[in-house]
Amino acid sequence: MRLSEAIAFLQSKDIQIKYLQTAQDFELNAIAPLDEATPSQLSYIDQDKYAKDLQHSKAGAVLVRENLTNQVPQNIQVLEVANPHLAFAYLSHLFKKPEFSNPNTNYAIEHTNAQIAPNAFIGKDVSIGKGSV
Repeated sequence: MRLSEAIAFLQSKDIQIKYLQTAQDFELNAIAPLDEATPSQLSYIDQDKYAKDLQHSKAGAVLVRENLTNQVPQNIQVLEVANPHLAFAYLSHLFKKPEFSNPNTNYAIEHTNAQIAPNAFIGKDVSIGKGSV
C-alpha cells in the first residue's frame, strides 16, 4: 500500500489530514511503534511527552497533532490529524494479519467426528484422531 492510498483511506473515514502536497509517496509495508518504525513504515505520536522520540525515529511517515508538526524531523513525512490514535487504529485494519492461517492443508482427519476450528493452524503431515476437538 502506498502512503497516498493510506491517506485516501483515512479521508474515506472522514479523518481530515493536513500534509505537504509535494510529499514523496512511498510504499508502506507496515505500521509500527515510533521507536521501531523503519523508513517504509508509518507510526504515530499522540502525546507531547513522546515528542522527544521523534528525533530518533526512522519512520517514513508519522501521524501527529497540529502542535507537534514542527517537531517532526525533515526525513519523516508529516500527516497532521486531530486524533492520531484513531487514525492509526483505522490503518491497523489495513495491515492486520490473520491470527491463524492454514497454508498447508495436507493433513489427514481419521474420524469425521473430529472438530476443527475453521481458522486453526494445522502443520504439515499431521493426523487428527477420533474425538479431537
